[in-house]
Amino acid sequence: MPEELSRAQSRLERIRQAKAELEAEAKAAREKEKKEPDPEGGSSSGSGGGGTPLPSHRIPTDDEGTPTPKAQRNFTDPESRIMVSGDGGFVQAYNAQVVVDAENQVIVAQAVTNQPPDVEHAVPMLDQVADNCGHAPDKVTMDAGYFSEENVLGVLAMQVDPYIATGRTKHGAALPAKRRALQSVMPVKDWMRARLESEEGAAIYRRRKAIVEPVFGQIKHARGFRTFGLRGLRKVRGEFSLVATAHNLRKLYRRRSEPLTPS
Repeated sequence: MPEELSRAQSRLERIRQAKAELEAEAKAAREKEKKEPDPEGGSSSGSGGGGTPLPSHRIPTDDEGTPTPKAQRNFTDPESRIMVSGDGGFVQAYNAQVVVDAENQVIVAQAVTNQPPDVEHAVPMLDQVADNCGHAPDKVTMDAGYFSEENVLGVLAMQVDPYIATGRTKHGAALPAKRRALQSVMPVKDWMRARLESEEGAAIYRRRKAIVEPVFGQIKHARGFRTFGLRGLRKVRGEFSLVATAHNLRKLYRRRSEPLTPS
């Protein structure tokens, strides 16, 4: 164990220090919220490179601004948060986001936040795509973690065609035999579910598995990047930017190395 945690007295002092830091952070956030209330009820930290700031984890507090028992602070990296891991357990982590083009698996937008849910990242990431590429994509596919009525309407407002899963489905599960027809007026979730169950929508959404999923696999398994080596949100963002740049250089090099096909 680190020297500061090896003795009971020093361990108690470190816990008290972490508690004081957590309370100070919560109080500062509370004061900022009073001065600049967020109409969406969320919180942001830094820009994703586009017009919408990236989401940031908010310390849960009571009405007086005192952290609740669910508030957390890590000794090693206070800006990281406890998140659900791929095997259903829990891990101290950050949330890495990527947007990938459909043809070459090039990362056209990337970000790291300490907000566990993906749902708040949809619009900020598309804003970053528009900022990086000069325009938003024609269509976008996202898994169920990004679905919300606000996200569907937000993506449509950007003149992007959304295909966002409305719920988890078992691998290989068949679509309903009787497909629902799209209607001009219907709840957003029903509308999205209906278009994903259509022949065209199902074909478009199936492509997601071959577009973005392989990129995370290549980064984690092929190149062995599974944990951040740095601490703190700013440094971690820089580290992941380097990882994304290395990924893109490999993709672009391979593309340039492909033999030309006579027309």
